[in-house]
Amino acid sequence: MSNRSGRTGIAGGIVGLFASWLRAGLVPVLGLLFSASAQTTSLTVDGEIRTASALTNTVVRIDGRSELRLDSASDPLPGSTVDLGSPDAWLRFESIPPSRVASSFLGRIRVRGAAAVRDRTVRVVPHAQGSWVIPHGTGFEALELHDGRHF
Repeated sequence: MSNRSGRTGIAGGIVGLFASWLRAGLVPVLGLLFSASAQTTSLTVDGEIRTASALTNTVVRIDGRSELRLDSASDPLPGSTVDLGSPDAWLRFESIPPSRVASSFLGRIRVRGAAAVRDRTVRVVPHAQGSWVIPHGTGFEALELHDGRHF
């Protein structure tokens, strides 16, 4: 089997098919379909509490004193990443226990641009039916107490 380009076999068939799509004006439409499926959106959460069921193909940055709460019990971050930009930027999985967050979702979480590592750069702790991811590393001092008057 050969086509007008002189190619035979599967390669010739593909070239012929592509040429017919080009003549029919379908190539730009196919390009839009493929580019739309690969597009990502960005979301910044800064100084607020935001709740979502799931975020698909989203690059999330949480800064300042903020929380992002995800309600989905399945995968709340398909194709997404979350960067925790400050010690007060917390991520809550409403219905997923800490063990599953650590094993299935921690690879999609970063702390100030670096990969999140459980018990080194983040704490994954239980809360109600779900869990929190808190960007507190091993050196984080949660509370400092002073003794005496006027400190």
